[in-house]
Amino acid sequence: MSDQKAKWAVELIGSPKHLEVWRKWLIPGFDPTIIELKDREPKTIALTSQNFADVKDEKTLNEIAIGFVKAISGAIYAADQPTDVSAGCVIKQEPDGSFKRHHFMNVGPIVFESRFGRATVQQFDDNGETGVASRRATLVQKAISLMTKHDLLRHALVDLDTD
Repeated sequence: MSDQKAKWAVELIGSPKHLEVWRKWLIPGFDPTIIELKDREPKTIALTSQNFADVKDEKTLNEIAIGFVKAISGAIYAADQPTDVSAGCVIKQEPDGSFKRHHFMNVGPIVFESRFGRATVQQFDDNGETGVASRRATLVQKAISLMTKHDLLRHALVDLDTD
């Protein structure tokens, strides 16, 4: 086995609408972020984070991911709107570049909710691209960074998601 650290991600499960809200708040270049794995159809939407860097095995990451996804969901709720997104399988990138998925059965309550969303404003550059003018971490990414240093904030964000 090599000394190279495993590259981990967690599949995100949710409606396309809710996953799009997560993409808006977890932009590339900052931590955590959303990636798209194109090794399967439909494409897998996954969460990566520096918080996964020292994880040794898939079971540990699964345990970490459940609370981490709930905390991010709470931060997105506080910043924007509630979303129904949960952690799916744990994904490990193998040295050859392929992805190995590890599935766990995580049982939780089923909640149905209906709300009206908030209006959003998008910024476009001269080429019609969105979001390129802002190259700084989003409010949600800043909150998650603080959460890793302050347990009280982590608990507050998880509690927001469980209303």
